[in-house]
This record gives sequence, C-alpha cells and structure tokens, in this order.
Amino acid sequence: MALKFKYKAKEEVPAEAQALYIEREGGFVLDVEGAVDKARVDEVRATNTALTSQLAEQKRRFEGIESEQVKAIAAERDGLNARLTAIQVDQGVTTVATKKGLRPTAIPDITARARTVFKLVEGVPRAYEADGQTVRVGRDGITPMSLDEWVDQQVADAPHLFESNSGGGAGGAAGSSGSHWGAGSHPTGRGTKNPFRKETWNLTEQMRLQKTDPGLAARLRASA
Repeated sequence: MALKFKYKAKEEVPAEAQALYIEREGGFVLDVEGAVDKARVDEVRATNTALTSQLAEQKRRFEGIESEQVKAIAAERDGLNARLTAIQVDQGVTTVATKKGLRPTAIPDITARARTVFKLVEGVPRAYEADGQTVRVGRDGITPMSLDEWVDQQVADAPHLFESNSGGGAGGAAGSSGSHWGAGSHPTGRGTKNPFRKETWNLTEQMRLQKTDPGLAARLRASA
C-alpha cells in the first residue's frame, strides 16, 4: 500500500511507517526533505494559473486601446507642456525686458521672439539655436545664454521695442551740463546725456555703463 504524505491522526499511519512521520500542521506528515503536500502544490498551481489569466487579460485590454485614443492623450500632454513653456518664458522675458524699458505695446512681439529661442528644461527657460538642438551660449562662450543676456541682445537688435533713451533735448542740453549724470539719480537714460552720442561722447561713462548696466548701455548705444 502506498504511503500518503499526510495523515490526520497517528492511528491512520501504518504501524511499520510511523517512525517516518512527524506531527505538524494539525496532522502527521512524512519527514522527507523536499517533499510538499499535494494540496499545497495544487493551490500554488491554481494561483499561478489565475495570475497568468489576469496578465493575459490586462494585455488584451491594453492592445484593445485605439491608436486614436493614444494620439489624443499624447497631444493633450504636448499641449499642456507647450502652454507651461509659454507661460514660463513669457513671464520671464516680460519681467526682465520691462526693467530694461520695454514698451508695453511690444510685449506680444518680444514674447513671440522668445518662444522661438527658449524651451523649458527642468522648469527653467533655456536658449537654443535655430536648429532647436544646440544650446545657445552667453557672453562667456560657455554657459547657456540667460534671459537677461537675450533681452540685452534685443535692446541692441530691436531698439524700437524699448522706450527712447535719449530724452527730449538731451543733445541740445549737453553743453550746459557737462559729462556727468544727474546728481544723486540712477542713469535711466531718460532726460540725461547719452555718452554714446556724438555731441555728448564720454568714453569713461561708456565703460562704466558697460560694467554696471550692460542693458542700459546697449539701449543708449542703439539710440545714439
């Protein structure tokens, strides 16, 4: 008679084989290394079968998604990224350019220009060349161009986007005021002598402005 792996009671174990059984898990099991109860094997097999079936069902459902739905989701994601980029770039360039005298009516123009150059990288606007892949470097020739540097470039390249810096009668008043900026005032470029104009040329002021306020220097040079 074949031996069973497990008996419920000791009395059920054949007398000649009782030495081979130990009491465990509410019964008497055969004390053999590597032996597993058939019921446990069946349970594991059933579980594996169920999991395999679930995975197959998930795969079937995924494959059943229409390509149009996938495209719609991707398009929505790209649209949100584009909106976020526009907001970040628009706000950043407008803030910087306003400090440098940007005309309120020129905001749409300068933001449109900025969107062709800047992309959002880890939440920060980064300038790229026309190919959209090469990072545009700043004045030091190493680090990426900052918003400030880009706006300074616009001051020189598109001075019509910024307020006039020469002020009314700046050239005519040059002779009476010498070559200095107004006492106690910051050189805003309005109502002051332009050191880049022929009538009020002042190399010392030019060099000082290049160091202290490159943006203003660019505007004054452009309006000279």
